[in-house]
Formats: sequence, C-alpha cells, structure tokens
Amino acid sequence: MYDIVIVGAGPAGATLARMLDNRYKILLIDKRNLNEDIEYKREKCCGGLIAPDAQKMLAHLGLGIPKVVLTGRI
Repeated sequence: MYDIVIVGAGPAGATLARMLDNRYKILLIDKRNLNEDIEYKREKCCGGLIAPDAQKMLAHLGLGIPKVVLTGRI
C-alpha cells in the first residue's frame, strides 16, 4: 500500500519523489530498469530538453545533471 504513486522516473518524477515528505510511502515506477548495470543498454531519461531555469533549480537542490544526459544521442 502506498500513499503516492509517481509514474515516470525522469527529471520531474525523480525530483518530486525526492522532495516529498518522508512520512509518505512513495512508489516511483518507470519503464526502465533503474538497477541495470549494463551502461550501453541504458537510454536517457529525457531528450536533454531540460530548460535552463529547471537545470538551475536542480543544481540548487544539489542534483547534478550528467553531461551525457544533456548532450548524448537518443
């Protein structure tokens, strides 16, 4: 049983899950296997289209965005 279910572990879903109060039981689901160890099979969680103001807010929260996410090919 969960209090909140977030569908999509991209920038918005992952940030929301992290920012919610710890008193909530949260389920974060995504179609990708986030525990997969094989780098070449991973796809970017977004198209690299994170607005500059969103990037600044993520940085303010201590969340970095790997350069490959912003510049890599899909």
